[in-house]
Amino acid sequence: MMRRFIKALLCSAALSSAALSDAHASDQPYARHEGWTIEIGTKFNGCSMTKEWNKGTQLYVAYDIANDNFVMRISNENWTTPIRDDWEYAIKFVFDNTSVWTGKFQGMSDGKAILAIGLKVEFIKAFMQRSSVDLYTSDNRHMTGMMLNGSWLAIGHVVQCANVYQNVPRDRPSRPSTRAPGPRGGDA
Repeated sequence: MMRRFIKALLCSAALSSAALSDAHASDQPYARHEGWTIEIGTKFNGCSMTKEWNKGTQLYVAYDIANDNFVMRISNENWTTPIRDDWEYAIKFVFDNTSVWTGKFQGMSDGKAILAIGLKVEFIKAFMQRSSVDLYTSDNRHMTGMMLNGSWLAIGHVVQCANVYQNVPRDRPSRPSTRAPGPRGGDA
């Protein structure tokens, strides 16, 4: 399922190996699309996309080609309730006020971010196909809302980049020694 999805994304994104090699050499973002910045080899062994919204929410999505999965980090310096390091949070994603997904995210040490590793491909598809998402805590408190304009092509670029990145000579950063719990069951 994941391989078929990745193949479809690769067909939809148009990035060249030369552009990726140049981007890696400078370690700078190599593409921008509707407010998304796509980068190579930054935090994981692959490529990522980031976007920041006016109210301070930042979203980071990466495709980790070595483990064939997606990673998502959500942060906001303006959140008033601190996120506790190593705590697990159930986060509800409501896409376009219709599609609901719940996933387990790990609290980050900076106190303002949550992380999930190993996201299901169905969740990534929902993310790409929708125009907006609202996030809620397990007790239904609204955390943030985001417009997802351009996310389909941005994720396509990330997957294309990661597949080319796999073949670009580089010094890979060391992998984290522990994995944050990813979404389980029928969740995100």
